[in-house]
Amino acid sequence: MERYLRTLERENAAFKQAQSADPSLVESVRNAPEATDGTLQADDEPTVAVLSKGSSCEHERQTSVEASTVCTSFGDELLSCFAHEEVHPDGTPAREYVRDDCFNRLCGQNYQLPNRVQANLLVRVASRYIVNDYHQFQMKPFMEKLDQLYRDASNGERSTDPVWICKFLVVLALGELYTNQSQYRNNEAKNSIPGTKYFLTAIGLLQDLYEEPSVQQIENLLLFSFYSNALGRTNSAYVYGGIALRLSLILGLHRRKQIDQIHDEVELENSRRVWWTVYTFDRIYSSRLGRPVTIHDTDIDVPMPSSNHLDPINRDKFEAPDHLCANIRLARITGQILNDLYGAASHDNGSFLSKVRRILTDLRSWDKDLPESLRWRLGGPRSLSSLHLHFNLCIIQTTRPVLMHMFKRRNPFRQHAVPNNATLNAKSPTSPLDVTNQAESAQAFPPTTLALGEACVQAARASNNILTQCFIDNSLAVFGYFDAHYLFSSTLILIMSAVMEPNPTDSDAVQTALNLLNTMQNCGNVSAKAYYIRLDCIKTRIAKLKSDISKKDGATATSPLTGPGMSAGEVDQNVNSLSQEPPATLLSHNIFSAHNSSEELWLSNPFPYDEATDKHLALDFAADPLDNPFILNFLSEIDGGNDFNGMTSSLSNYSSAGETWGVDLDHDLIPFCDP
Repeated sequence: MERYLRTLERENAAFKQAQSADPSLVESVRNAPEATDGTLQADDEPTVAVLSKGSSCEHERQTSVEASTVCTSFGDELLSCFAHEEVHPDGTPAREYVRDDCFNRLCGQNYQLPNRVQANLLVRVASRYIVNDYHQFQMKPFMEKLDQLYRDASNGERSTDPVWICKFLVVLALGELYTNQSQYRNNEAKNSIPGTKYFLTAIGLLQDLYEEPSVQQIENLLLFSFYSNALGRTNSAYVYGGIALRLSLILGLHRRKQIDQIHDEVELENSRRVWWTVYTFDRIYSSRLGRPVTIHDTDIDVPMPSSNHLDPINRDKFEAPDHLCANIRLARITGQILNDLYGAASHDNGSFLSKVRRILTDLRSWDKDLPESLRWRLGGPRSLSSLHLHFNLCIIQTTRPVLMHMFKRRNPFRQHAVPNNATLNAKSPTSPLDVTNQAESAQAFPPTTLALGEACVQAARASNNILTQCFIDNSLAVFGYFDAHYLFSSTLILIMSAVMEPNPTDSDAVQTALNLLNTMQNCGNVSAKAYYIRLDCIKTRIAKLKSDISKKDGATATSPLTGPGMSAGEVDQNVNSLSQEPPATLLSHNIFSAHNSSEELWLSNPFPYDEATDKHLALDFAADPLDNPFILNFLSEIDGGNDFNGMTSSLSNYSSAGETWGVDLDHDLIPFCDP
């Protein structure tokens, strides 16, 4: 130890001597990045040999993980130690590997393209849905290359760039997917997804250029990933996105030092945006499929997208970065939700409620920092709807474990839903006939618990309203995976709300969502079909339970099915009101095929409609689900305060009973069952 200290003293003295000769060394150290946790980073070691000019080991360290694990990099650094100047091993051979066309998996280059006008229209339709949300290609250069392609074709020339043609075909597939063409709506092309023909042709052109990756190849994989969702091939989408992530890591797109070696400012900004789109896809897919994130935030130091370093001419080649940056921040929060609330180590490093507080604080900050141009508004671009649907889903995923805990205690059908050979504690407030016990059960929850559950419901209502407006504006992605998923995730919450506290607002919202999903599945949306079956299963179970209870209990008791003084005939009438028709706003569009209306609505309205009571349920599109005094107080607490302890106690039994938060974010929350 003494020897080591003497060595440090000698090195420090040498550094001071060098600094007196060249003061710039101190400035370079002063401006060096510091570790945020107070510890030294890998390249922050206080060794003068690396800092001092003229040192035999002047070769700059790599800041990536390669500096400590890749033997060739270590060998290069060792080589530089045997020369007075930095040495590059130019004489060493390039990395060798066996080459064969079969490895690239290029099946052929036979393809047919639409006419130029149709191609332009399809590309612009695709850009409406994906260009602002993500960066999968540069719109202006893409259109310029498209025009060049058709000019060459008119002269009898054929493109010899299969990578770009592959990208072009997938963009055409996405454009056709989002056109909502009438032949698909009328189900004339049953079991056919728009754009499939272009996509299958593109697959034949897709090459496995893993040994020589490029940013353009990564862009193609992102497009393949995005379209695969529409085919219901979510695992394929996940794998395509995973390959894009791996290739990005090979190119070092996640590290500032490696990406800053790109001198062309357009190429540099494009690489940054492609990386952050890869990152966003990783978080989104992991969230939807209940899988862990592939890369951690601590491994990334590349700057966020920006146009500040671009000259005016090059700036026009990119979309404004605000929307993409907002999506990236939500993706980062999504990763926190996965790791802290649903991950394998979710029970470590703090209590559940402290993690919820941290995530909701980040979500509220996101909303507060959102530019006015990105606020949701009627008549706004479709990309705004997608952004706020993503935001609402983050709130839902953060708070719905609390809502599920409340629901399991306040479910009016709980006693009738248990197996015949199971018994319930007679003192438990679970009987649908004991309104007093239900009231006591509700009062048992601390105000913050109730507020978190209400935030979940408010976010679901907001998503339902946005998707309904998308339908009215003809911007609902009838064949899209994400719109179907947003409908499903929000409707699960609305069902829970309507069962616990029946109200016409949530009942109508559930009915609207079911009709939208039914329309989407009838058109051929495979994801919508799977989601509709799950929701229909829940609807059927609830209707059966209501019918069984009304027949068994008659009309003598007051329950969630029978208002005060209601007769048995009125109860039957409520049960039969499952046959309510879809809302007039939807029927006026005449897109719903003829169906048995008794199979369309899952829940009747058992209570007399009170307009004054229902007013507070009507949600403004711009309302903030987190703008609740109890939630604001909860977020401002450091150690939790008085209510924190009460809420922790109310959740402890749920967690200790083995009903952990680590579930598949959608499918396991409401178990699948046959209708």
